[in-house]
Amino acid sequence: MKNFKRVLSALLCIVISVCVFSACGKKPDSPEDGTTAAPETTVIKQVSDFEEATFGISTALSMGMRFFDDSSYLDNASVLWNTLGWYCCRQESEGGKDYLTRTQVDALQHALRPGAAAISAPDNWVKGGSLEIKEVDGETRYAFPGFIDNYKDFEKNLKPELSVIDGTYVKVVLTNEDKEKETYVFGFEKDEAIGGEFPYVLKSMELPPVQTAVENDADFTAQDLIEANSLSNLLNIYKTVQVHCFYAGKEFAVNNYFMKNGEMCMASRNEDEDMPGGASYYGFFGNREFSLCHFEDNPEKTYLSSSEFISLYPESYDEYGIDTRISQAIDYGSISNVVDTGKTYTFDMVYDYSYTEDDEDVIPVKFEVDKGTLALKKIVWMQDTEYENSNEYYYGVKVDDYGMFDGFDRPFRKVKVVAELHDENMEIINFSKTYEVPDNMELYPVCYKMTNLYFNKNWTNEYKYSENLGDYTIYVTDVMG
Repeated sequence: MKNFKRVLSALLCIVISVCVFSACGKKPDSPEDGTTAAPETTVIKQVSDFEEATFGISTALSMGMRFFDDSSYLDNASVLWNTLGWYCCRQESEGGKDYLTRTQVDALQHALRPGAAAISAPDNWVKGGSLEIKEVDGETRYAFPGFIDNYKDFEKNLKPELSVIDGTYVKVVLTNEDKEKETYVFGFEKDEAIGGEFPYVLKSMELPPVQTAVENDADFTAQDLIEANSLSNLLNIYKTVQVHCFYAGKEFAVNNYFMKNGEMCMASRNEDEDMPGGASYYGFFGNREFSLCHFEDNPEKTYLSSSEFISLYPESYDEYGIDTRISQAIDYGSISNVVDTGKTYTFDMVYDYSYTEDDEDVIPVKFEVDKGTLALKKIVWMQDTEYENSNEYYYGVKVDDYGMFDGFDRPFRKVKVVAELHDENMEIINFSKTYEVPDNMELYPVCYKMTNLYFNKNWTNEYKYSENLGDYTIYVTDVMG
């Protein structure tokens, strides 16, 4: 039976507060130095390049998917970010850095789920200590404290063996606690959109059977809960949703969800003592993610900033989605101790990967949902511990947009992005597109590669946002000089 300890149970909790990646007038992160393969001349060389590009991802996947029997579980925030954490650990164990850059996180998400919307990290991972997000020298870094010791135990006890099949598949064989073999097979395909460090994307996976510890004690499943709590479904029923988030008995965030101009929207206030006014503000308008920023020379004045991803192959990238913002708080697991209170169900859930190697107690997550719609009413993680945190959900209430959506009622400005980038063969790729955004919003292009931004096509007038730009054009290049 799979009972190997993968992550401290105190850290395996998730909350719906938003963890947003928008940059406020900062240059995008520089990618880690990647290895671009030279033209292969022998089969051995080809396999070597393939191994270098896929073995790290495959090892992380065998850990991240070890308690699941279907590839769709990778669409869950906790499962996906666990996998990113294990990748970071392998990178460190191989002599690399003990963190991932924003560029790596974006590229890994695309490699693991090509064509799908990126998934934000569960915000309470930061509160619980399993994820640290820091800005260092203009670079966003993601570290996973507590993962590395478990990763070392994983390597020592399960002895992963990796091999290549037919040049496009990686087989990972683990030897579990009962001396049984667990075999994982991951199929990959070359994708030039990523380039450099991650030139292959995941196309298929074969997983071994999974033993679960507890059978469901309800006539609904975790998947039913996830589907019922899609934002589109909740707004269709209730028109508005408000989520209050607590940690250690103190409210630290309020997320408001509503419809505006036919789009699903979110306005979030997060306590942040480092920001003017003691709070930071984030939002969504459909697939447009943005944050409220303060001008460096006048903190009293604010503007919205929204990152726009560009790549060598723009059609291969999908924007961050909003429809899973509520359901991200629900993980996959076994439901027990169901109580019908008349209007709601209360129950416990033990996540599928919450097992420990020494049979110590696992604290179940406490749920309360509406009996008719399965809409979330309350979730409590790590109850009666120093890590206790909770979400409370309210429907059909008056919500606050914190003034961030005023610009959406005025005529939009036009921002044209003109990019000249280079592929791995140093061939020029030109990209040009015009976007429409509110007149108080900066549209900031970001890329997997290091780029510089300018106001002119000769690349001499460096870009800097101001409130008087009106319609404007940004010229992007990966030529450094």
